[in-house]
Amino acid sequence: MQSLLADDFIAQGPAGFVLSREAWLGRYRSGEFGYESYELIDVNIREYDGFAVVNAVQNQRANYKGSITKGAFRITLVARKEGDGWRFVNAQLSGRLGQ
Repeated sequence: MQSLLADDFIAQGPAGFVLSREAWLGRYRSGEFGYESYELIDVNIREYDGFAVVNAVQNQRANYKGSITKGAFRITLVARKEGDGWRFVNAQLSGRLGQ
């Protein structure tokens, strides 16, 4: 996952928290957060000059510090073209859909 995230990556979670790249990666490294299942549906990708915006619905079943979090969330991802590839610079998840 490290190679997918730009050095200046920032994420906003569904409960309003904001995480830097290192904090985002740290949750996975420590084992306090992990996905049991994950899929993106209704994906819409729009590409601009060196950037892409992805809007989708994220279905997940995750484990955070021993508690299961499941549901569907709207997600917006922003990626920047870097060399021959793309790196994410931002991720924002909405509150759980259907609540």
